[in-house]
Amino acid sequence: MTNKDNKDRQSGNYIPWFLRSDDTPSSGDFQLFFDRLSHRVKQLLDCDEISSSDLPHFGHQLESKSRQKFLYNKDSGLSLPSQISDYFKSSTIKKQWKAEIGRFILDKYKAGFQDTENEDDVNKKINDLAKENNAVIFEHQKKSYSSLFKERLGVLEVLLQIFPQKNKKVFSDFTGDIKSYFAESGIMFDLDEQDQIKPLDAPLLQKEVIDDLLPRLQSQHPEIAKELVKAYRDMLNGESFDSVFFDAFAALEKLAREITGDPKFEFTKSNLNKYYPGVHIAIHSIMDNLRGLRDNDVKDERKTPEPYEMRYLLFSICNTALLLLDCQR
Repeated sequence: MTNKDNKDRQSGNYIPWFLRSDDTPSSGDFQLFFDRLSHRVKQLLDCDEISSSDLPHFGHQLESKSRQKFLYNKDSGLSLPSQISDYFKSSTIKKQWKAEIGRFILDKYKAGFQDTENEDDVNKKINDLAKENNAVIFEHQKKSYSSLFKERLGVLEVLLQIFPQKNKKVFSDFTGDIKSYFAESGIMFDLDEQDQIKPLDAPLLQKEVIDDLLPRLQSQHPEIAKELVKAYRDMLNGESFDSVFFDAFAALEKLAREITGDPKFEFTKSNLNKYYPGVHIAIHSIMDNLRGLRDNDVKDERKTPEPYEMRYLLFSICNTALLLLDCQR
């Protein structure tokens, strides 16, 4: 979900993903995705599939348009294809991530270090501090990795925006490959008509949660509206299944209790028959299964649903909330 238009309203210029998106990537194998992309981009440029007569200019343009997230060094001894390929490699991301975590620990706990200490002693202290402050470090690790992924998604998008349009088939093949890499990596992203990144199901889920349900909830049940919005945002931010599903279902159950006036209401078959006798039995079954998942009555050899299944479950919860409001009329 993004909170900014793709174009700056003042200048009309394109805004890359890392500036217009407030949400960091939440699910999928981004290291696999970027390794696939790294190989494909190098092939694209090495074989001159883009038919560019001036690769150095292309490199400078990519650096400028990406707000210097990608840095082109014409004097490095590496070709532009190799520089771009290295930038996207998961090994480069991991190296940058480790350096960032080291800087974070040094900055946060710098009182424990002496200027005269050698590198081995410093690294040992960093590892010890990471173990002692595991929760703090782990949270920063997640944010740091997400930030690096987000940055590279923006550079990829800029690459697509400045791609020479001399050979439309090559460009179409390249964007098709990117979409296939998203799918292979389990990343819920796609490219829109302007070749800009979009969450695969964000428009539909936002319409279901934001446009239809929330205005009605906010007018009658404002606290429940806040709880469902939180669950929705937690899902987009990649929070655990337990956190998202349990919070969303608790909000749904609270709504049912407020509507029925029964402070002990649960989505059992007996309660559904009592309070919603006119609702189709198939819908009763869906509601009862949601409760069963919360209470571990629904058996599945997997511990938790996949991310795309979590979206479906949140759809079901939101649709059930809409149905409860409709039945209230």
